[in-house]
Amino acid sequence: MKKYIFAAFVGVLSVIFHSSYSFGFDRVKKLKDSGVCRGCNLSGANLSGADLKGADLNKANLSGTTLKGANLGRANLSLAYLQMANLKKANLSRANLERAYLNEAHLQGANLKGANLKGAHLKGAHLERADLTGANMSGANLSGADLDGADLREANLQGTNAKRGEIKFAILCHTKTPWGLDNSGCE
Repeated sequence: MKKYIFAAFVGVLSVIFHSSYSFGFDRVKKLKDSGVCRGCNLSGANLSGADLKGADLNKANLSGTTLKGANLGRANLSLAYLQMANLKKANLSRANLERAYLNEAHLQGANLKGANLKGAHLKGAHLERADLTGANMSGANLSGADLDGADLREANLQGTNAKRGEIKFAILCHTKTPWGLDNSGCE
């Protein structure tokens, strides 16, 4: 009798784990096919190099997701959860990341030209060598963010908690900052 109960238990667990795995796979497939996954949970998914240009990922959970080299140009990622996501060298040009949660995200070498990062949470984010030309970062939380080598030309950092001495080695030219217009990096 115990053998049958154990076998039934293992069978039920197998069905549960298989269906939850395929459910996550179905969401990734749906996103790639339709470009829409509002509020969905794709945490931990591998979307390296995916073409998600213009995708609607409003309020999606992408925490820990690998999006290395992905094309997210003009994508809607407002209020999305991207904590600890790998977005190295991703294209996020003109993407809407308003109030997105990017704490400790890896954005090294990412293209964020003209991106909307208004009110974004970038605490501890890695933005080394990121191109933030013309990005709107007003009101963003930049506590502990690494902006070494980042291109901040014509970016708006007004209302952020950025401090002049904390932004080292970044390119500041026609950059709106909490301390005024900064042209220290203009050639």
